[in-house]
Amino acid sequence: GSHMERPRQIRQLRAALQSLEAEIMYGHTPLHTASQQIAKQLAQPVSTLFSAFSDQLDKGSDSAKTAWEQSLKKVWDTLSLKKSEYEVLKQFGETLGIHDRISQQKHIKLALTHLEASEADAEQAQAKNE
Repeated sequence: GSHMERPRQIRQLRAALQSLEAEIMYGHTPLHTASQQIAKQLAQPVSTLFSAFSDQLDKGSDSAKTAWEQSLKKVWDTLSLKKSEYEVLKQFGETLGIHDRISQQKHIKLALTHLEASEADAEQAQAKNE
């Protein structure tokens, strides 16, 4: 059930954000390509968030921020995450696609810190339910 899924999904999100950070900081990969590559490395349903994001960006009609938010809304019900994680991910999306790399990195690091705390919480909840 969701108790098993939540820690796993948070771990995947952390890995995804770390990859994204590396791409933003050191790779000069366009965001939609980076997201597509990240989606390939993840399991469902977390991968869907990144492939949806990539598709939205490919259409080119939205800002990265809007594309991220729409993707998040689209897949949210398939994820075993809590409202607090939604907020973290939404916050994270606020700076996506801005040109200032350093503040993007700062936001990713912040999101990662929050997700680490969430993961610890999720693992405790899982232990309690086993």
